[in-house]
Amino acid sequence: MFSRANTGLDPVLHRLRPTRWDLFLDSPSMYLATLLYNLEQDRQPLEQVGTGIEVVCISDTYNFESDIPYADLLIHTGISSGQDIQSILNWLNSLPHPNKVMIPGVSYALSQPRERASLDWTGITLLDHSSTSITISSGRDLKVFGSTGKSHPERLGIWGFPDSDNWTGHVPTDTDILVTYMPPGKRFQTLGSGDDGLLAEMWRTKPRLQISGNIWAGYGKEYVTYDRFGVLFEKICSGPKVVMACTMLMEMLLRFAGFVLWRPRSGSRGILVRAAAVRQLQHREKRKPIVVYL
Repeated sequence: MFSRANTGLDPVLHRLRPTRWDLFLDSPSMYLATLLYNLEQDRQPLEQVGTGIEVVCISDTYNFESDIPYADLLIHTGISSGQDIQSILNWLNSLPHPNKVMIPGVSYALSQPRERASLDWTGITLLDHSSTSITISSGRDLKVFGSTGKSHPERLGIWGFPDSDNWTGHVPTDTDILVTYMPPGKRFQTLGSGDDGLLAEMWRTKPRLQISGNIWAGYGKEYVTYDRFGVLFEKICSGPKVVMACTMLMEMLLRFAGFVLWRPRSGSRGILVRAAAVRQLQHREKRKPIVVYL
């Protein structure tokens, strides 16, 4: 009698992370490639907790003011339309972090110069397809490039992703931190919703940290190594035909055995973060900020 009627939006409103069995059935080759990839990443820890530059990452906060751990740099990867933007800015400005960077996300208001100029940005650097250089208290410098992917949110698809490639050649090659609203690529952690143009640009510039939001069920952190093993993994995630996927998976397996038996990987490495603070559109199950060390 009092049961809730299903609606056409239920798959979105109640979008949960798929189980391991769901992932395997959806794409056995991608599941096995992800397993190999994660095993290799776990063998070579990238971060040294408590050392280096500390970065705290948040996104899609929906006016939810969570407890934010102190760090050298705070990065907010964007908000959606219909939120009280000035309240969010006031909250961010009240935090003690010495450096704060934000991108517009898919907020229509933040795409309008007049609306943007009417806001108080004290203590916050807004990046809209642009870069900034930050000097940490230790004296180390970081270059941060931030972009939603399009300069006008009305040109975005329904969930905030570009309708066409807007990345090629846009990210400076000396970028240390790449901040975007959508995630790169089609790996499991992005639930197939990432952007291939962004992935290609990330591999061209090889940032030490890539931060995104938007995909609530993809919340988390992982590592990337910019070498042939990583290229094979990304290609398998893009969904090649079965024969090609099996061939690349076999090469991944042989390379993994080589890493274990002979020599470790030597490519430069980076961290991928998806920091959406809210799991579902009803704004339930608030998640903690993600902290990384560079």
